[in-house]
Amino acid sequence: MVKEREKFTIKHPTVDDAQAISDLVALCDIEDIGEPDITLSDVLDMWRTIPIDSDAWIAVSAKDESLGMVLLR
Repeated sequence: MVKEREKFTIKHPTVDDAQAISDLVALCDIEDIGEPDITLSDVLDMWRTIPIDSDAWIAVSAKDESLGMVLLR
């Protein structure tokens, strides 16, 4: 059986993506440590320390759901 893979896009984030990334990381935190350990402010603070237009990427599904994030420091 062959399963079709979902298509996704890799792009640089904007401030408009911060809440979705915060929610995604919080879900991972809950799975790993039982509770969220990140807030929207945390994401925005991280993004202020780097040029997100060149050193940050997010993966977004065809349904516009955030799938992941990478930061270079």
